[in-house]
Amino acid sequence: MATRLAFTATVNQHLAYIKPAEERLTEPYPLRVLEAAYLHLRTESDSTGSTKGAITCEQLGNLRIPAPALTEQVAIASFLDEETSKLDKLKSDSERGITLLKERRSALIAAAVTSQFDVRAIAKT
Repeated sequence: MATRLAFTATVNQHLAYIKPAEERLTEPYPLRVLEAAYLHLRTESDSTGSTKGAITCEQLGNLRIPAPALTEQVAIASFLDEETSKLDKLKSDSERGITLLKERRSALIAAAVTSQFDVRAIAKT
């Protein structure tokens, strides 16, 4: 997975560090490219027969990142941030709705089991 670190970290066999050349790439843009390439890189890694399933520094080094103008990179990253935010809200709303429906289902079952209403009357309608 790719992320921006806001703290100092040690680079080791499980963590790769990428610092884009500021004159060619804005900071958020390569992050989005790496997020988009993740499945491809994992699939490529898994196809080598390794049981570890790791993305290698060699794979990252061979990854070609398109480099449009800096203003376009900012626009692309901003657009993706906005759209991702909308999708995250939809996901959150859906999860909240599912939780509420499960709670109501449990309450309905409990009410039926404790004879708080006659289930047979509902089944006839």
